[in-house]
Amino acid sequence: MNKETYHPAPETLHILRQAAQFFGTNPAYMVGGSVRDVLLHVPCTDWDIVTVGDTPRLARQLAHILGGHYAHMNDKACRITIKQNQQEVLLDISPLRGTTIEEDLRLRDFTINAIAIPLTEAVASLTHETALPLLDPLHGHADLLNRCLRAVDDATFRQDPLRMLRAVRFMQRYQLTIEPHTAWMLTRHASLLTHAAPERIHDELQAILHPPGGTARLRFLDDHDLLTTLIPEFI
Repeated sequence: MNKETYHPAPETLHILRQAAQFFGTNPAYMVGGSVRDVLLHVPCTDWDIVTVGDTPRLARQLAHILGGHYAHMNDKACRITIKQNQQEVLLDISPLRGTTIEEDLRLRDFTINAIAIPLTEAVASLTHETALPLLDPLHGHADLLNRCLRAVDDATFRQDPLRMLRAVRFMQRYQLTIEPHTAWMLTRHASLLTHAAPERIHDELQAILHPPGGTARLRFLDDHDLLTTLIPEFI
């Protein structure tokens, strides 16, 4: 990959370095949106880390070391919030799903979010601005370079129907093109969207429609039967 990557602020890099030192030989990886944003040179304040072991206990210990606030979000993640100057740095610590990082990545939503880097190596690469040693079994980096949004597999939207709205949000935010099979699956599984929690649907729709160009995204939702699933009166 191109050696030019997003370089975090020194204070943020110090936090990531402390986290890497804390986990030590315990397997820990920078994953998901954090890796995606670094590769896209997008400023990142929300860093996703997966590890093994008792994640809540580890996250509480790390929060104490960092002088941050610990919060148990759900079974999938704990959050550490560190106030830094005029902003907050968030570390979302999640348990490894499956027995290997490759298995974990294959359970994610889109290939661009299914990339990982060993945390210690990620910090070293960001510190010295060298090439990042990507773990990329689904070729998500190539999709990023091609501005292509691709579902990890055919079960992506069945496992979590809200991912259909996330696809549209990612398309808008990162100027991506949804590849044809993934677009077909949006229409195929549109009816499942009603199974998602209403508050989560509301949040995604607000993120989709608030930026300029919302009319085009409404048309996209309609073209893939997502709008009429949410508002049957439009049929």
